[in-house]
Amino acid sequence: MWLEESPIIRKSIETTAYPEQIWEALTDTELLGQWMADSASGWLAVGGSLSLTWERFGMTIEYKVAEVKVCQRLILKCPMGSGQQTVTFGLRRAGRSTWVDITDAPAPFTPHNPHSSADSNWGLSMSVLKLYVERYYRKPRRSFMAVAKASFTFGEIMALYATAEGLEHWLAEKIVEWPAEEPFVGKPYRLVSKSGDVMSGYIMAVTDKEASLSWNEINGFLELKTFSLGPGNQMLCLRGSGYGMDEETASLVEEGLKPRLLQLVDYLES
Repeated sequence: MWLEESPIIRKSIETTAYPEQIWEALTDTELLGQWMADSASGWLAVGGSLSLTWERFGMTIEYKVAEVKVCQRLILKCPMGSGQQTVTFGLRRAGRSTWVDITDAPAPFTPHNPHSSADSNWGLSMSVLKLYVERYYRKPRRSFMAVAKASFTFGEIMALYATAEGLEHWLAEKIVEWPAEEPFVGKPYRLVSKSGDVMSGYIMAVTDKEASLSWNEINGFLELKTFSLGPGNQMLCLRGSGYGMDEETASLVEEGLKPRLLQLVDYLES
């Protein structure tokens, strides 16, 4: 019996940013820490290495730089099982737009993991890259995060993450603006939070597991995330960043999100 292999992940975004800006965001370790990971270090030349660290998850991924073609292609490789994972970033110009293509290819014969969120993670990461290069290029960010254990199906959680009715159960007191029909990505939203604050922007990404929203009032974004390691081991996560935000404000935003997340958990349990 043949085992089902993990699929190759392919994502693309269209942006008004110039290729040179995107290339710098992909290859400057200081800028990589403003959209992709919490911090990055290394030397992005052929034969060099790149370390990406997500501090609050206690996770670091080490890549080897396999190919560099300035403003066109960057290929990174990482050991996986008996082979290598290959991540390829490609840039192409079309009219006044720049397209960024990402391909994440697992090592051959890697068994499919039904609990993997890699496809969704790349979807959210690419949406953050677009926001960063278009609105907040070279600005430092401050991040915030709230996590809680919950039991859910992805159908249930997406109804609460990506619909006006669902968001009113936990995040918003009132939805002032939300798209009437799909596709939602790129369309504006506006809501009034439980604390009376306005939250507005555009819908950055909607996957089968997660969603992300730009957040004008903090010059940043909010990711509505999930983690699933199997039945009975699921987590909900609200994570985001404000560009130019100070540490005190980030702490206030994080504290404000915690009761909203717990209300979401309570709603799921009821």
